[in-house]
Amino acid sequence: LGITFAANPSGKGVYVSALDEASAQAESKLRSVCLGDFLVSVDKVDVTRLSLDEVLEILDQAPLVVNIGLQRGGSEPWRAADGLSVDEMMAAVLKRYPDALSDSDQQQLYSALQNLKGEDAQPDGAPDAPTRGDAPRSATARAVE
Repeated sequence: LGITFAANPSGKGVYVSALDEASAQAESKLRSVCLGDFLVSVDKVDVTRLSLDEVLEILDQAPLVVNIGLQRGGSEPWRAADGLSVDEMMAAVLKRYPDALSDSDQQQLYSALQNLKGEDAQPDGAPDAPTRGDAPRSATARAVE
């Protein structure tokens, strides 16, 4: 009912990307919702690490009146506990300095970042920078309690 969600830049979780002002004014409970708010739960189910498609599936299966939890401000909610992944850090380094590291240096940096994060997986090679997929999808929720 008047709220449109879109995927967070990381692909984990969703945020309020648009509000239908007429619906928000008509529904007093929507007046406190702001653009950019992070959706953290749907009927007490944590959605901070889910993709947009997974969140939309939960919303599609939810009753007509649904309780949502929102967080305003700060970084994406899942980052508070997890921080950036090794792949995200490598992608940022390679984007900023695309020709600065040899393949061997990339592998060494990847291993060093894994050690810092405490991850056990060993890469076959340094990861490629993430590519942009299709345009982000969004959906409008039906009702908010």
